[in-house]
Parts: sequence; C-alpha cells; structure tokens
Amino acid sequence: MHLQLRFTIPWNSDLSKNKKFGSGRKKFLNPKYRDAKTGVFCALLSAMNKIGITRLPYTKTLIKIYCAKPNNRSDCINVSESICDAIKGKHGIGPDDNLFALEVDYIIDKTDPHIDIEIWSTTLNDMSICPECLNLKDPNQKCNCGCKRNRVIG
Repeated sequence: MHLQLRFTIPWNSDLSKNKKFGSGRKKFLNPKYRDAKTGVFCALLSAMNKIGITRLPYTKTLIKIYCAKPNNRSDCINVSESICDAIKGKHGIGPDDNLFALEVDYIIDKTDPHIDIEIWSTTLNDMSICPECLNLKDPNQKCNCGCKRNRVIG
C-alpha cells in the first residue's frame, strides 16, 4: 500500500534558501523565510488531516515538487530544499530528509504562480527488513549486504 499526499501553495520567492538569513554583520533568520516555511508546514498539516494521518512511516519517501514560477529569476532547487526542511522530521511528516527522494520540475506561469507538492510513501507492511544489516527494502529485491534471508514486517 502506498500513501499519497498532494497539496498546492502559492509561489513565494521568500522560500528560497538564498533568503534564509538576513544580511549584515550578525546573521539572523529572515522572518519572511520563517513565515513562508510555516505556510508550507500548515498546508502539509491540512493535507494530512484531510486523509486522516498524523505520520508517515520511517521509510524512503518520494517528494515531487512542481514549481510554476512567475519568471526565470528564481531558483526551484533552493525553494525545494526549503520545502523539504519545512516538512521533515518529528513535527512534519515523520521521516527525516535523508530518506527523501526528490523530483523537481518547473514551468513559467505569469498568471498563476504556485507550487504543487506530492508526497509518496511506502507503508511498512509492504516492506521487508534484512536481519543482518537491518535495511528496509522491497520484499522482491535482494539486499545489498549479500544475505539470502528476509524477514517480513507486519
């Protein structure tokens, strides 16, 4: 079984990693960046509440980010890093961003700039665990450690 979350947020150039810290002699977290990340987090919680989940399993999670940006001046990669920072961990979807597989694409849309975010996760019942290296994997695949046995979770 796969879990899927899908939500859309308005385009916000303040989500760029380049705008994370304010300029000057003392580095500080830019309040506009913090507010933009909070907006992503609130949209995530709303999408999770709609389908009735509070956490995703701690497994590989695919994040698809489609940016419809207003011009070619902004960078979707830096925006996607900020989105991943906003949705990761114990306050977000559950898994940390080291378990994210990321797919990013963009188009130029001057009339309706927005960001579509899709989150796909495999549930633990569809995974097996290697008893030697404890890696989660598809039950039909062999583990990279070379062992032959598999134990199914569930």
